[in-house]
Amino acid sequence: MFKYTIIIPHRNCPDLLARCIGSIELRDDVQLIVVDDNSSEYVVDFNAFPGKDDPRITLIFDKSGKGAGHARNIGLEHAEGDWIVFADADDFFTEDMYGTMEKYTDSSADIICLRPVDLNEDLSRHDGPSKIPYYLSHFDGKPEAKEYMFRYMASEPWCKLFNAGFVRRHKLAFDETAVANDWGFSARAGYHASKIEWHDVPFYCYVHRAASLCNSTPGERQLLDRAWVYASLCSFMHERGIIWSDDALFRHLYSILMKSPKVFFKALDRVSFYKGKTELAWSTILWRLTRKRRMGLGYYFNCPLCR
Repeated sequence: MFKYTIIIPHRNCPDLLARCIGSIELRDDVQLIVVDDNSSEYVVDFNAFPGKDDPRITLIFDKSGKGAGHARNIGLEHAEGDWIVFADADDFFTEDMYGTMEKYTDSSADIICLRPVDLNEDLSRHDGPSKIPYYLSHFDGKPEAKEYMFRYMASEPWCKLFNAGFVRRHKLAFDETAVANDWGFSARAGYHASKIEWHDVPFYCYVHRAASLCNSTPGERQLLDRAWVYASLCSFMHERGIIWSDDALFRHLYSILMKSPKVFFKALDRVSFYKGKTELAWSTILWRLTRKRRMGLGYYFNCPLCR
């Protein structure tokens, strides 16, 4: 029935969600699913929730409060389209989103990566560093490095088209963590994909918001969850013989140690499935003593293909 399923997790930003929905032309072949992640009744007027009176929009109100990863997984359970597209509620799509998708969805690719347009909150052009344009331009002469970047380092689920059959076949799901729920999903998808395409075509407007989760000060749960995500990725990649650096894990553990030794030891407990706690502790100190300053967007890509 549907060619595309668009999944949007939402929490406490109804005006921005309305903007996101407004950027999507609702067609008969498009299934739009919005999953509300336990928004507060003091912030959201549920009687006037965006899309409430539009029968073409599937609204799901989840009260578990398990985060955006859980909300996206709920959306995946209800997805019926041939291609799955993710959006964050505070972003929106370019005007010609369907024209762009139609160019590429006859492809045999499992994942199609497109270019985001980076914007400030006032919708002016954001001039800071941006990963996807960096991958597209910096690695033009290094096809193996570009392949690696789009398979394993393009962690955001938005600005991509996922073949739905591929997602179901490999039982891909998001980590239900407080932060970084998309890293594991994207890396596992990259590992399993037989074919990935990337096109330097604008498709999605990513808004850099000061109040977004990625810019907020992390609490203990967020620090521990991020450590778990990094360790899980290290374990997944090393077990499969993929070139992968533990640099992000040890950098994060060291930052926790500097904030709170108590939380650091909790983090070691949390990630001890990957390596023993003593080895993790010494490796964190060794990382700090031996690290080298690396500049630019690729500073954490300790991959021989990408140097």
